[in-house]
Amino acid sequence: MGKSVIAEESVSDYVASLYGARKWQIGLIIGQLTAQRDYIVHLVRTPEQTNEEQNEEKRLKSITDVDDNWAIEHAHQVSRMLTGGLEVLGLFVFGPPDMLTKAQGKLRQLVYMIYKKTSIKVDAFFHAQEAISSRVILQICSQTKKITCKTLDASDPKATVQPAELKYQAFTSKWTTLRTQIFIDTKFLIPAKLGKATLHTQLVESLSTTLHGISNGICTIDGKILPMEQQLVISEKQGKASHHATNKSDEPLAVEIFVEMALKRDAVRSMLSRCEVLCEDILDAQQQENKASLDGTWACPKRVFTPLKGPVCVCDYMFQDETTQDSFDRLSELMDVTPDIEDIEISEIIPGVAQVEEISRKFSAERDRLTSSGKNQSEELSSRYRSEIMK
Repeated sequence: MGKSVIAEESVSDYVASLYGARKWQIGLIIGQLTAQRDYIVHLVRTPEQTNEEQNEEKRLKSITDVDDNWAIEHAHQVSRMLTGGLEVLGLFVFGPPDMLTKAQGKLRQLVYMIYKKTSIKVDAFFHAQEAISSRVILQICSQTKKITCKTLDASDPKATVQPAELKYQAFTSKWTTLRTQIFIDTKFLIPAKLGKATLHTQLVESLSTTLHGISNGICTIDGKILPMEQQLVISEKQGKASHHATNKSDEPLAVEIFVEMALKRDAVRSMLSRCEVLCEDILDAQQQENKASLDGTWACPKRVFTPLKGPVCVCDYMFQDETTQDSFDRLSELMDVTPDIEDIEISEIIPGVAQVEEISRKFSAERDRLTSSGKNQSEELSSRYRSEIMK
C-alpha cells in the first residue's frame, strides 16, 4: 500500500448524497499535501457545461464527454480561491463501473494538466525540492459503492498510478489558522523585451523579484523565529500572526517547514491571482469600451474570506464596484458551497485609484524636495506613505 489519504468525515456525507441523485459526476479534490499523507477537506463538483437553451438530449452523457479545457479552467479558478496550506489535490469521479473503466486515461491526463495549470506557476518561485507533486484520484462506483483511491506523480507523465489507503477522520476542527499581513509597495519598468507580451506576462515578470523575495524571506510566528523542532502551543492570548487560532486546547502543534511554506505560497499565489483577475477585468473593460490603449491607474481586487469547514477558509477577490453578493455567487458556483453572506469577511483595505493618485503625487513631491535638499529620509517617508495609504 502506498501513501495514506485521510478524508474529513463530512466528505463521506457528500459522497453519500451522490448515490441515486446523479448518474455520474466529476469534480476536484481540495485538501492539504504533505510528504507522508494527504488530507481531503472538500470535494467540488465541476459545473455542468450547459446553458439554458440546451435540452436534455444535448447534455453530456458520460465522464469521457467532459471537455478538458472546461475542467482545467474550473480547477484554475478554484485554485485562486484556496488559502494557505490548501491545494487542488486531484480529481474525484462518480459513476457505474464501465464508465469509470473507460475514463482511466482521461483522468490521468486531466490530473497532469490541472497540476501544470494550478501549481507550476507557484512552484516556480520556490526550490524544486520543496514542491510536492503527488496527486490523488478518487473513483466512486455508483453500483457497488466501492471507493478506490490512487495517487500518481503529476510531474512525470510516464508515472504509474499507485494504490492508496483511504481513511475518514475528523481533523479540520483541530487545525489552527495562522494569519499574516504583507504590505507590498514596489515600482518597476516593463523591459523592452516584454513590450509585445500580454499585460499579465508583463506584470508577473516585473513582479518576479518581489515574489522571489517573499519565497526567500524569513518567517516569524508571533514575531519570533522558531526552530523546526519547536512546538507551537495555542494559548488563550492571541498573537499577531495567529490571532485567528481556533484550537483552545494545550495540544502542541509541530512547527514544520510546512507552516512556513504554506504562508509563503499563500502570499505568492494571492499576488499571482490578483494579477490574473485584474488583467481579466482590464481586458474586459477594454473590449467593452473598444479601447486600444491600456494606459491608466488600476486598483487590485481585495481578498475576502468565508468559512469552509471548521477553521478552514476559502477566499474570493472582489473589486470596489462589486458587492458581497457577487462573491457569494462565485463561491457558490465554483467552490460548490453556500456560505452565509454575513459570514463573508471583508477586512482587507485596498485604497481607491483616486486616493492612490493623490497621495502618490503628494509624497513624490515631498521626496523630490528632500532629495534636492540633500536629506535622505526614504525609510521615514515610506513609512508615512504606507500609513497614509492604509487609512
